[in-house]
Amino acid sequence: MNSCGKRSYISENLALEALVGAKIAYPNSNVKTVYKCNDCGDWHITSKGNLHPKIANLKDSKKMDKLVEAAYWEHKLKY
Repeated sequence: MNSCGKRSYISENLALEALVGAKIAYPNSNVKTVYKCNDCGDWHITSKGNLHPKIANLKDSKKMDKLVEAAYWEHKLKY
């Protein structure tokens, strides 16, 4: 967390990685995209706005389903 009270990322790429990770870990979550904060200058994840093209592409190509399933089995086999 930073001065604006939100989880922040120092670059767009790190925020996108977190966004993809959130969608894999929580497929039904409402997170949609990332944005650069005018208050702190860092990047944040948001549920507002349009779905980020990277997430849309993963969904359209069915890669998101495969990533979610892989994460499920990785977790299941770990424990």
